[in-house]
Amino acid sequence: MTKIHRRKILTTMAGGAGFLAFPTLLRAQEKWPVNTIKIIVPAPAGGGVDIFCRKLAELLAPRLDTTIIMDNKAGGAGLLGVKALASAPPNGSAFGYVHTGIASIQAMGGKIDLQKELNPIVGRIQASSYVVAVNSDSPYKTMADLYKAMKADPKKLSYGTGGPGTPAHIIFEKIKLEDPGLDAVQIPFKGAIEGVMAVLGKNIDFVVGLTSAALPSIQSGKLRALALASPKRSRLLPNVPTLVESGLPKFNYSSWAGIFSPVGLPEPLVARMRAEIYNVMADPAFEDFVDNSGAAMLSRESPEAFKLFLNESLIQEAALVKRLGLSV
Repeated sequence: MTKIHRRKILTTMAGGAGFLAFPTLLRAQEKWPVNTIKIIVPAPAGGGVDIFCRKLAELLAPRLDTTIIMDNKAGGAGLLGVKALASAPPNGSAFGYVHTGIASIQAMGGKIDLQKELNPIVGRIQASSYVVAVNSDSPYKTMADLYKAMKADPKKLSYGTGGPGTPAHIIFEKIKLEDPGLDAVQIPFKGAIEGVMAVLGKNIDFVVGLTSAALPSIQSGKLRALALASPKRSRLLPNVPTLVESGLPKFNYSSWAGIFSPVGLPEPLVARMRAEIYNVMADPAFEDFVDNSGAAMLSRESPEAFKLFLNESLIQEAALVKRLGLSV
């Protein structure tokens, strides 16, 4: 676990907030009921998810006048971390990062019930983008090259993901649906950053991973990005086409990630944490951070709206994994 210590001095809010800033500062001065908050991160340290949670904690800790630590519990495509969160005491000492892949894992028969075991604080805080990338020395220059190679000899090539049921795995399975005949061997890792390292080490042929995890290696020229699994091109990678542009006109994938608590957290603490996370989301430093990581900030929504969205997502995921024939 790595500590992020709270700042002792609160900075004043930027001009333009007017008298509305005053209640916010009052809330920031109220101490959280426990001395230390643990954010359970279902991914290895150093990856995109971990970095995101650390930035959130850095800006959140002084608002709550407490210390926030990271508890990295990678494994099981995120299921290990989510189960740890579900079993944590509902006293304000534990929160966790939950992403789209957990809905897929649940649909695949994983031992979790998001609607009964966890409580969304901010159901959708960001949408992450995913990229298909190869080593810069790879003979594959485009997705067309990769498709051709996978069709010529299915199961010869290998690709890295964060594990079965993760967004990266679902993305590849959806690629296979659109272009029958191609295939590759999935090599599961505990997180996207490990898959990136495996491609850099030439241990696997390509990776489907979080853009935030692969971006530094792409920008340095060590990795070649072939396509983005997003509706449109990225400002950070303007020359990288989307999968739709790369021969899959029907391809569609969207992700989400949020901050959850164990069920039973008192409503005043739920409301307080939600309000402070929304304040962080409005912080220009946080907005810039998310934007520069290749992800997208999502709009605020009511808890009721998210619960309806989650219910619909679980139904859709169940239909998809059944169609794909996937199970834990």
